[in-house]
Formats: sequence, C-alpha cells, structure tokens
Amino acid sequence: MNYFTLSGRLTANPESKVTSTGKNMCKFTLAVMRYGKPGVKDYINITCFDSSAKYITTYLKKDDWCIARGQIRYGKWTGRDGVERKELSLLADEIEGAFPRLDDEPFENPTPPQERKPSQPSPPKPQVAPSYVQNRQSDADEDDVFADE
Repeated sequence: MNYFTLSGRLTANPESKVTSTGKNMCKFTLAVMRYGKPGVKDYINITCFDSSAKYITTYLKKDDWCIARGQIRYGKWTGRDGVERKELSLLADEIEGAFPRLDDEPFENPTPPQERKPSQPSPPKPQVAPSYVQNRQSDADEDDVFADE
C-alpha cells in the first residue's frame, strides 16, 4: 500500500499557487523528528492541491504542528536541456493542523493539547437554581404512578 503519514512543524509560511490548469497548489516543508534519533530532524518536501492547499495556506503558518497524509509518487521526465530527470515526491491528500506552537514550547517536545494551559479561562458551568431542583423532586414524587408497587 502506497500511503504515508508524517507529523512535524512547518518550516515556512505556506504559499498557494495556481497551476496552468487552474488548480490551487501548495508546496511546503515539514521538519520531522527522525525515528530513534532524538534531536535529529529530516526536512521533507510535500505538495498538496485544491482543498488541502487552501486549508494549509489559510489556517497554518510557520512553526505550526502539522500532520500530512497521502501518497508517494515517482516521476520521470525529460527536461528542456534534454536530460532525463527523476523525482520522488510526496503528494498529500489530507492536511491537519495538530496544535499551534507556543512561544515557550521547544521543538523536540510538543505539548499535547490536554496538558496545555488555556489562554482564556473556561466559562463557568451553568447551575440549576436549588428551588427548581426541590420543586422538581416533589413533583416527581406526586406523579409517580408506580410508587405503590
């Protein structure tokens, strides 16, 4: 099966271009931690089209954590100079912004969302007035048709 999943930080702000056929296209680079080698990063070039290109250029910026999924493509062509060229490229079908980088967050240790400190306090939970709860309880006792069974 030809499928990849990579997660890492964007190395630059993604920019969208329009191809000659009218499709949105975005080429970007992810800095990905190398498996089994702490502190060693690989820089992976990825291309995406249409809605994925629009998403990444609209919602993500340099240093944001990104997950890319897609296919590995191998291409051969002859350049204008007559030389045959080959390229292995990653074509992302899905782009997902995982969580944005915080200023105090190091690259090597991304903080999962549940451990982050919220930037704004969460709104208080709505509370039910005690009188309503008492009245509701007494109403339930009176209307309980199965109470005698």
